[in-house]
Amino acid sequence: MLGMRNGGGLAGALALAVACAAARADALPLRNPQVVFATAPLQSFMYSLGTGVNVATQQLDAPVWGAITNGAVCEDDLVKLDGHVAGTEIGVYSASDTAAAPALLPLFAASAGPGWFCSCQLCPYGKLVTYVFNDAAELISINSYTGLDREHYGFYLRHDGDVVYSQDARNGGAPQVLAFAGNACDTWVCFEAAPYQGGASRFLDGILEIVQDETTEGPWPCPTPVRRSTWGSLKAAYR
Repeated sequence: MLGMRNGGGLAGALALAVACAAARADALPLRNPQVVFATAPLQSFMYSLGTGVNVATQQLDAPVWGAITNGAVCEDDLVKLDGHVAGTEIGVYSASDTAAAPALLPLFAASAGPGWFCSCQLCPYGKLVTYVFNDAAELISINSYTGLDREHYGFYLRHDGDVVYSQDARNGGAPQVLAFAGNACDTWVCFEAAPYQGGASRFLDGILEIVQDETTEGPWPCPTPVRRSTWGSLKAAYR
């Protein structure tokens, strides 16, 4: 449904993707065709996390994500950094921005590591607030950004100055980010930093585990409410 075509140029392809994403609030379909890559390492990693997802056949068509339908309140999402190559920055950007290089809003800086997690508040008027913890559940930073289209946003990874996006059209049509529906409310987003090379690509340069608010219009809405946690319970959940 959200496949990118080059005929209309970057702006046209992005506009089509955003329109399609906004029109669908239930689970997104699978990529068609599924991306071919060296699946064994990522499959093994997914099994280690306790998920039975098949990374070769269950890739979601999820280049664009959307926040809650009620614009008067903030959405609370929890993002965990399950896998990470040193020196890579991972964050979000406005998918509706037709500029070749949209503004990048980091969730995890290059200094972050596996086990870090981030409590994200997507608020009205383009405001994003992040509370970032390390793998010892210590609060590292609180960050506030503006300018995010929370109804149409994507994920990016930056490494050695190069950026890859969840929208294939921004990568010259190449798949650099894969998404998978997990157990219950979880979705995994997996990044390949190097240019896509078919069977040589592994999609292990960054792995996010995302739990969205139950009212989210993301690719895999949560069937039960996400608990609004106190700082203590939030830290305890990830010790």
